[in-house]
Amino acid sequence: MSWSVLAKPTSDWADPALLTVGRATYIAQNFENNCKNLLKSLQLTKRLMNLAEAEAGDFDAAIEGIMEDFRGQGFVYLNRALTQLNKQSPDAFAVEDAAVLEAGRDARNWIAHEGARFDVYALDPDEALDCLKDLRRHVRALAAADDLVAGVKAATEHNSRDDGRPLEVGSYELLVERWVFAPIEDAS
Repeated sequence: MSWSVLAKPTSDWADPALLTVGRATYIAQNFENNCKNLLKSLQLTKRLMNLAEAEAGDFDAAIEGIMEDFRGQGFVYLNRALTQLNKQSPDAFAVEDAAVLEAGRDARNWIAHEGARFDVYALDPDEALDCLKDLRRHVRALAAADDLVAGVKAATEHNSRDDGRPLEVGSYELLVERWVFAPIEDAS
């Protein structure tokens, strides 16, 4: 098929499958945003902590300079954000967290580029089902990384390692997986 959208109706399974992929894409984008926001938060905190040395009269100018620097920052890709997080804030994550973050980055990229690699006009849903099986594995990896970043972000914002985690470790991944795949579970 050459065109992405045709005048004929899609298969019955297409809408729930596309909603599932859309939810996974939302989680992927949110993970990327969380990483970038954490990076900016840690960078800003570091810069502000250095202001303790500033003279009283220079304080306002120093704050304005910091804010101008942040406004001037361009788009940051996820890989660069994760690299900078590890380089600039090595204590933010444990050594074993690197593999989780790398798997999360790979899962985000897979979801963005391969998550909907099926024909919504096909009568046989086998191709879509295979894709959705792969999607489930990537959603789990992404949710684990997202949970890790959110925990570090919460701990940083509250200046404590007690991040107020609303769920037990591991249950966030299950919560995300259930939410993402609810449309196809409901359709079956």
